Amino acid sequence: MKSLKERLAPKIPFTPYLTYPIKRPIHITEGFIYSVEERALHGNYFHKGIDFATKYAEPVYAAASGYAIAGYHRFTLLNNDYSLKTFEGKPMGNGLGYFVQIYHPESISKVPGGRITQYGHLSRIDSKIKVKSLKPVKINIIERIVRVNDAKREHKLSTTQLGELIRQNEKLIKSYPWVQWYYGYNFQKEIKDKESYLYTPMELKMLLKQNDTYVTWVEKGDLIGYVGASAVFAGKPNYKEGITNPDIKEPENTWDEFHLHFEEAVRDPKTNVKRLQRDPFDLYKSAKWYSKKNIKRDLFID
Repeated sequence: MKSLKERLAPKIPFTPYLTYPIKRPIHITEGFIYSVEERALHGNYFHKGIDFATKYAEPVYAAASGYAIAGYHRFTLLNNDYSLKTFEGKPMGNGLGYFVQIYHPESISKVPGGRITQYGHLSRIDSKIKVKSLKPVKINIIERIVRVNDAKREHKLSTTQLGELIRQNEKLIKSYPWVQWYYGYNFQKEIKDKESYLYTPMELKMLLKQNDTYVTWVEKGDLIGYVGASAVFAGKPNYKEGITNPDIKEPENTWDEFHLHFEEAVRDPKTNVKRLQRDPFDLYKSAKWYSKKNIKRDLFID
């Protein structure tokens, strides 16, 4: 039976080209696979990124040169029955929050087609990189609860049970109306109407030449933002979602510790989906394995 690494590690050149995005001793709180505790909170098994532990407002730097964009991404955590997942009785937000994505062409990343890096949960983004945030998408949570229950062949809720579940969720929606809105899910094809993180390499090059507001060239080591906890809150966000210049005070309602979410991947220009994610430390395991004795090679050159 093949190991997880053998199944997931993409067959592309593993040539170091990155510098660390934070300038302090590195401690990893979540590896390529989520910890049991993290899985219990939001249900996902694969992280496909690395969480670097930091203090709040820690400066974040471009790990390599490339075309930078910034956006806001947040969704509501739901249970298997599509009811609102709660933490201490309050609904939970998740996602990248305010983030920067950098496309590194082949000349820099040494991979045909280039690669992207993502830097998530930022509290503030450097002023040279402008945030493009489009109108959020509204979802009907109650309709989803009913639909998923109706689709079940077994273990359907009774009319009374379903009614109680609906009442509980309607009460939460009334108290926390933000749960109905998903940010960062606009998949229009026209450049002006789609999320900036979906720009293709060709579009990025064209837009930079046109001095587009939302595309900026950054050099390796340039300041791109500051660590925060955007999108990972329970209750109400203590910042305005989707604003163009985020300036978030240190939150008290985050359900996760402060960290920088870092990913290295490629985005399929046809499907928009991230794929071929790599573990920059080449382990493809949970956080407890990320110590110097276990790391034989990585993508970092410093």
